[in-house]
Parts: sequence; structure tokens; C-alpha cells
Amino acid sequence: MRLSINLAPPLLEFLTHYQARVGAKSRSAVVEHALRLLANQIEEADLAAAYAASAGQDRSFAVRARSTDNDGLAFARPHVKPSTPRKPKPPPP
Repeated sequence: MRLSINLAPPLLEFLTHYQARVGAKSRSAVVEHALRLLANQIEEADLAAAYAASAGQDRSFAVRARSTDNDGLAFARPHVKPSTPRKPKPPPP
């Protein structure tokens, strides 16, 4: 697909120098690379925001997992009654 863009002279100069520096086949290849980097940066920021938003849920999950019979799954299996903790065996005489 063909696209035409206008750039300020300093950006066009940078684009041309960068193309020569990295040996890109064309200025279009440099712009494509820059757009991929920008897309990756935005995806990483979105992912970081999603992790931050789920932090409360993660803490809640961890608390529930610790309060089960130590397998972390009892709350996920409501039909299974958690076992009572066993008393440790006394050491042999």
C-alpha cells in the first residue's frame, strides 16, 4: 500500500541519516520499523496497565489460596471439603 507523508526538515534529515546508518533498503523501511517500535511500546504500556489494574485481584487470590488446605485449590473446588490439618508425628525415641 502506498502512503505519502510530509515531514519537517529535521525529521527527514534524521530519517535519511538513520537509513544510511543501519543500511535500510528505503526510508519506508525505516518508517515501518519506527512504527513497529511504537506499536510494541504501546502494547507494553497497555500490558503494564492491565497488570496494575489486576493487582488487587491477584492479592485477593493469593490470600484465598493461602487460607485453603495448603494446595491453593480448595476454594476452586467448592464441592471438596478442605481437610483438617494433621498434627505432626512426634520424633522417634
